[in-house]
Amino acid sequence: MHMSNAESLPRQLAHITIRIECPLDSGQCSIGTGFFFAFKEEANGAMVPGIITNKHVLKGANKIILRFTAANSDNTPRIGSIHVFSIDDFATRWLPHPDPDVDLAVIPVGELLANEKASGSPLYFKTVGKSHIPLKDRLLQFSALEDIVLIGYPIGLWDSVNNMPIFRKGITATQPGLNYEGRHEFLIDAACFPGSSGSPVFRYRPALGLNSSGGIQITGDAPQLSLLGVLHAGPQQTVEGRLEVVTIPTQQTTVPVSRIPINLGFVIRSERILEFEPIIEKLLVST
Repeated sequence: MHMSNAESLPRQLAHITIRIECPLDSGQCSIGTGFFFAFKEEANGAMVPGIITNKHVLKGANKIILRFTAANSDNTPRIGSIHVFSIDDFATRWLPHPDPDVDLAVIPVGELLANEKASGSPLYFKTVGKSHIPLKDRLLQFSALEDIVLIGYPIGLWDSVNNMPIFRKGITATQPGLNYEGRHEFLIDAACFPGSSGSPVFRYRPALGLNSSGGIQITGDAPQLSLLGVLHAGPQQTVEGRLEVVTIPTQQTTVPVSRIPINLGFVIRSERILEFEPIIEKLLVST
């Protein structure tokens, strides 16, 4: 269920993410972002779908709520028709990244999607996969100043009627091919608010390029889409002037120490998503 038809690529990007709601015992609701990733892709189109998000979005959640858009018989989205799934006993239903220092998690959804399709109520979503993750050599060619697109649900905002996320633009703040502070991460310059945890970060260039040799001409180049990584944290400054690095919150609460985001975000490089493959392979063998 890969993205196709280059002309409608931006429209398809709106169906990559999903809003993750985690009701809390306090009565509040923690909000995060997830996106669909295709594991174990095969040439015939077979794959194992999972939702990528952050560990800190799911940690401690005993229940989550996911909202899918329904699919028509011709596999187009039925905008406005939303299927809501409440998953109980969720604490053991997600997969943490094998490295405890990597804030990534996968929610397996293959069974849910297959059951809905078999019952005649298919769900519409789009996936990104290994082919969208730039190879190391390609990544090193990117500069420290690349245009990026961030998709998610900042401060919980979304188009609830049409089940659509919020798009934001920014730039890379460090070279995405270099390990910032020795970690497999880089920085982006974008507004990173509560609810954006787990947002995919894309390097996106639209289809119509310009060629100025002999006069300006449209080249007709295909759009370029690279999954650079997953947002998970950002530096914030306290009112007292201290600089702290905190995970992007999943909810807005009143806290004793006021923290001011400085519009920078820490992004886990997308290559680390592939480290889930052996875990998913073992799950497939065991089932």
